[in-house]
Amino acid sequence: MSRTDLTWNRPHLEPTMSSPASHHDIDRLAAAVRDQRTPAGFAALWRAIFALESWYLLPTGGRDDPRPMLGLVEERSYLLVFTSERHLRSFANDRSAVRANDGVAAMTISPASLADLVPGLVEQGITGVLFDQGHNDVAAPLAALGMLYDVTHP
Repeated sequence: MSRTDLTWNRPHLEPTMSSPASHHDIDRLAAAVRDQRTPAGFAALWRAIFALESWYLLPTGGRDDPRPMLGLVEERSYLLVFTSERHLRSFANDRSAVRANDGVAAMTISPASLADLVPGLVEQGITGVLFDQGHNDVAAPLAALGMLYDVTHP
């Protein structure tokens, strides 16, 4: 992942949610999809996710060479992406990835930038994207990310 596509925020994240969707909308839509899996529900959820100005990534590695955290789902690598600072912080706290008084380090990336990086991510063996791990657990295969972006941004 190119460093020019990522913004590093440490140790405090500033709210950057100025888009029409919010993590509250996404939480509500994800819950509705879990209850009733309808095409309209999925479409509304993906529109809200892709309407966000930025997505949050939890970095691993050092400040000079940060890499976004990956997770394993059925022995396949997924890029862990969070739709809000709150979800990222919750995930990090649950996994003791935060030291006392250090705050949460994060990287941000726009949906368009991540969609542009799909070929390189596939080459690295990453299968998909998992949004809000441990909270919403919404997944998409990398191969569908560009299409999802295109249909949510006509």
